Amino acid sequence: MILLSVVIALVLNSVSAQSPLARTEIGQPKSLAADYLLPSNIKPSLYEVELEPNFDAATFNGSIRITVSVVATTNAIVLHTYQLTVETASISLLDVNGAVVNSIAGTSFSNDDRQFYTISFEEVLVEGNVYTLIIDSFSGILNSQNDGFYLARYTDEEGNTRKLATTQFEATSARRAFPCFDERKLFDTIFVTENWPPHNSKPLVPGEPFPASMNQH
Repeated sequence: MILLSVVIALVLNSVSAQSPLARTEIGQPKSLAADYLLPSNIKPSLYEVELEPNFDAATFNGSIRITVSVVATTNAIVLHTYQLTVETASISLLDVNGAVVNSIAGTSFSNDDRQFYTISFEEVLVEGNVYTLIIDSFSGILNSQNDGFYLARYTDEEGNTRKLATTQFEATSARRAFPCFDERKLFDTIFVTENWPPHNSKPLVPGEPFPASMNQH
């Protein structure tokens, strides 16, 4: 088993979800209209994403930590999602000391092509403060459209067909892989970890052993 690490600096663009404190099915067409821009009261600075593809089912599970700064006091964080299922009970907010702060009042999905996923809080997020938004459980589709986090195939040196999970995040396709602020000006540094069954893809760069039935990429 191989441990592979990738640091990606990208442009990302959208996220979505639905009803308060329940699993949320997400998926709407894209739009680039100016009216569809996210609120400017929250600014992300770091994404830490873990994705685990299931090649047989053509699906994936994931978790994410987003470091955000509050530009203007608000009681909500609005992101994008597309064709994701978010486990809203897995959402939490940490302060700079790593302590859980603020209770989740509910979540909502815009149910239109803006693809807005809103997380509302019981108390306000104060201007100037820095938080870590955690979504510990979401899932999506390994699509065959070469978009977002998708399923590809190739033939190895022995003539065997292999499956490969890969990404295409421009211009607004990151939202198909994980909840995010999917606009060019709101993407900074992204750390991506992929956990994948070792028989599905040929390793690219060897690293430290990973003690599980999965490889990290």
